[in-house]
Amino acid sequence: MNCTALPDIGIGIKCLTAISHSPFLRRLAVENRKKYSFMSVIEGEFHYKTTKGEFFAKTGDSVFLPKGASYEYSIISEKARCHQVEFQLFGDLPTMPECPTLIPSFASRAIAEDFPKLISAFLSPADDFTVYALISRFLCFITSERRIDPKIKAATEYLEKNFCEPFSTERLARLCALSPSQLRRIFGKSIGMPPIQYRNRLRINHACLLLDEGEMTMAEIAEALNFDTLCAFSKAFKAETGSSPKQYQRRNIVDP
Repeated sequence: MNCTALPDIGIGIKCLTAISHSPFLRRLAVENRKKYSFMSVIEGEFHYKTTKGEFFAKTGDSVFLPKGASYEYSIISEKARCHQVEFQLFGDLPTMPECPTLIPSFASRAIAEDFPKLISAFLSPADDFTVYALISRFLCFITSERRIDPKIKAATEYLEKNFCEPFSTERLARLCALSPSQLRRIFGKSIGMPPIQYRNRLRINHACLLLDEGEMTMAEIAEALNFDTLCAFSKAFKAETGSSPKQYQRRNIVDP
């Protein structure tokens, strides 16, 4: 495929391959990786060791593998299958992690959902733009943290750790040493939504993870995530995902 420049992210992308596969090697040490890659785990569990630590990638998780990285991975489950795209980047690149980076399932649901579209578009010579647009979207997952205004980082970290608990704008403002109006303005500009919507998105992302695991009823999930009623949970879920919890669960059973 040709290299296409995307004006919205200011870089050029050359997609080299996009596939679904079961890795042939169950253990591998990589030195100075030659290409960028995203991987989404369809089945199984992978163990990564990097210069900054280690992590496990399970079903539903995604992993960003940067060019130039050195690391080891091993497959620790009996079976393993994943989606994977490899690509090169050109131009004025954003700041990105230097080591393999885990994007947990509750945060990378869009990557898992978009990967089949990416693979299908890669196999179609007339659909280059979809390939590049989806890769650019994936890149947002590993560069977004670096775009968060440091003035509100204490607020985002608090919400990410306490998204099941009630909060007030005044409390978040105190954590950031800002006035409530300053917090709302900077939060909206940096994150693209008000704090309450950000917190609800975190709750619904976690709800998707719990629905995928299938170990709790919808009423139990609603209670665990501190929704007043099952109806309130279903309404918030549909507002965020476009489908009800039942539709989401049924879709995942029919089309895993």
